[in-house]
Amino acid sequence: MFEKDLKIETLEKIKNKNAGFTAKNFKVGDTNIRVYSYHVQYENQFKNPLSREMRGITFDLDTGKIISRPFHKFFNIHEVENPEIDDIISVQEKLDGSMLHPFIYKENQKEKIWFKTKTSPFSYVAEKGNLFIKKHFPENFEKFNYILLKNNLTPIYEFFSSHNKVVIYYEEDYLKLLAVRNNITGKYIEFNSLPELFHKLKDKYDLNLEKYKDYLFIPKRYDFSFEQILKLQKEMKNEEGFVLINRKSERYKVKTLWYIERHPFTEITDRKIFEAFLSDELDDLKELLSVYGMIDVLNRVHKIEGIIQSEVRNICDTINQIKEKIQSDRTDKGKFVKELNLILNKDFPNLEKPVRSFVFNFIILDLGNCSENLISLLKEKSNVFWKVFREKF
Repeated sequence: MFEKDLKIETLEKIKNKNAGFTAKNFKVGDTNIRVYSYHVQYENQFKNPLSREMRGITFDLDTGKIISRPFHKFFNIHEVENPEIDDIISVQEKLDGSMLHPFIYKENQKEKIWFKTKTSPFSYVAEKGNLFIKKHFPENFEKFNYILLKNNLTPIYEFFSSHNKVVIYYEEDYLKLLAVRNNITGKYIEFNSLPELFHKLKDKYDLNLEKYKDYLFIPKRYDFSFEQILKLQKEMKNEEGFVLINRKSERYKVKTLWYIERHPFTEITDRKIFEAFLSDELDDLKELLSVYGMIDVLNRVHKIEGIIQSEVRNICDTINQIKEKIQSDRTDKGKFVKELNLILNKDFPNLEKPVRSFVFNFIILDLGNCSENLISLLKEKSNVFWKVFREKF
């Protein structure tokens, strides 16, 4: 099911074909890494199975090897056309935290461990998580992760913090180990299979699962049928929901209505749909509408989502067209700016003021990923761009 020996070149091709994906380079200690992820979801963006790996997978740029391979992208069950629910082997609690997964980096020729989120090793949540681990976890926790990583295995955790509330508030910060994934094959080792893995490593590394149980909080497991889960989805309180796992390690999310209804987009206006798109929360909104059978509103969400996606593509296409037209050398700034303004006035006179400003600055500053920069600006100045986009809805 999963691609073996994934290469940077493969993911670069996927990224270049879809503006929703990102690739960012970071330097951690003396190690240069590249992180592939996504910042917004377009229609059919994850149709290619390989694109589902673009969820935080991390490469060492010097060796080209995968150094951390977290969960592949998986979906709410109502989003999947033909979910394989007859083959479910595990049901576990869906946790309302943030994914953290470690990698090995070098500093002064010494190997160390650092935890990152989906998009960055230096995000707010990553910094909080690393500080928490350093302060509260014993030294052999680093050994635990180091040994797994040296054997091409990525431990995947959920981090909960009172400083990073999503919907459910947690009074204390803590970690839960969700799964371990093979960096090379992509196969998962679910938690109930970990004792066998540790038994194999025990003699070589003096590694014993019992040693770590006190501070590896494990997600709750359930013995529910699919019918029971759908019933509990409507009745359960104070829980995010469930993750269903089948024999192929495919995962499906089932979130409780209690959880979904507490997101800030409960009042479903066009503005809320616009904001849910920018905050990457449309999946939850669609799940809510599907469960409640609100088909007319769901169709409205799909329509607005398509319009936003189309407008983002159009703006980025405009930038590419202008770049092709410009003849002036960028080093002659005065001449370059003058020609850019002439092209904008002559060939693109109907651009709304905020859009024109973005296009102008993007080209002048020679920024990188158009879609990523535009979505960031939409988030930052949502009030301004809402006035532009709402006319198109």
